[in-house]
Amino acid sequence: MAGLNIADLPLPSKEFRLDLMAQSGLKRFETEEEARSEDRKRIELLSRAADLATRPKNRKAANGLAEKLNYELGTPPATISSCFYMRSQRVRIGGALLQLADQFSAEECVTFHLTPRNLDVRGEELANFDPRKACAALLGDFNRHGISDADGGLNRAGFAGGRWM
Repeated sequence: MAGLNIADLPLPSKEFRLDLMAQSGLKRFETEEEARSEDRKRIELLSRAADLATRPKNRKAANGLAEKLNYELGTPPATISSCFYMRSQRVRIGGALLQLADQFSAEECVTFHLTPRNLDVRGEELANFDPRKACAALLGDFNRHGISDADGGLNRAGFAGGRWM
């Protein structure tokens, strides 16, 4: 069984929820309905692209992704193609980062975005791209190079000093 990764973060406490801060007028963050609306727009655009596709492979890929995004009010698919799913990830990851920043001084906090060089997702692969597997592969690279044994926030758990908040 695979270990936990950043996609498994729980919802943060209310004081660190970006979506709730937005509701109180502190920040702008898309609502659940706006994210679902964006997914519906993506379905429509993918369906149009499938109709216009001249290659069967492209038509099949566009239709497959449109079908995957057609979850209506059910559970959104765990794909970077879903605005609603990615919204839930931003709420969790952003909240965890805010919580970490609240625990440490500004001098102690550094964030970065790491994208592996080989993470190039072609259009026809998008429907089946699993971000959890990509994170697990990156963590595997860290482990092979001994980075997981170093001091700091990145270690065997892959996030926040081994603590899940």
